[in-house]
Amino acid sequence: MPLKQLPSQIMGSAFGMLNTGANLASFLTPAIMGALIQAFHGSYEIAFAYLIVGNLVSLVMGLFLGKTKKLFAATPYS
Repeated sequence: MPLKQLPSQIMGSAFGMLNTGANLASFLTPAIMGALIQAFHGSYEIAFAYLIVGNLVSLVMGLFLGKTKKLFAATPYS
């Protein structure tokens, strides 16, 4: 879905950035959750709150994604 919002001239770079971000998140999230569980003495509540906040941040960023097509359309590509 995010790639459909971007011009075809930068689609390859955009896919690389999205893939890098997704892989980095999938690598870091379990470690962060484990550290949060240990820091809060075995409580999973803060770890699940971390996941909820991450999803809310993604939702807000997704709501602004439609505006990027106009931004990139105004930028000349070489």
